Amino acid sequence: VSYIVTDQSPSRLDMTQMGLAGNAISFRLLNQSDRNAVAEQIGVSPESLNNMMKREAWVRLNTMYCPSKIKVEVDEEILNC
Repeated sequence: VSYIVTDQSPSRLDMTQMGLAGNAISFRLLNQSDRNAVAEQIGVSPESLNNMMKREAWVRLNTMYCPSKIKVEVDEEILNC
């Protein structure tokens, strides 16, 4: 498994499956159990998943030694559709 994409409740996934994903991307998570589950897999603190601004994400690729925070740029036309 290369990627796992969740949009509602990542804490409901089996942690073994999440651990097998070599790449992980997470946007802001409001639910504490979701933050804890994803933070452990990505390698960041749960608070760092809650304190992100809009369009920021934590990324951990299987080729990276540590996760990085990125800013996601979106064309304003897409947002205003």
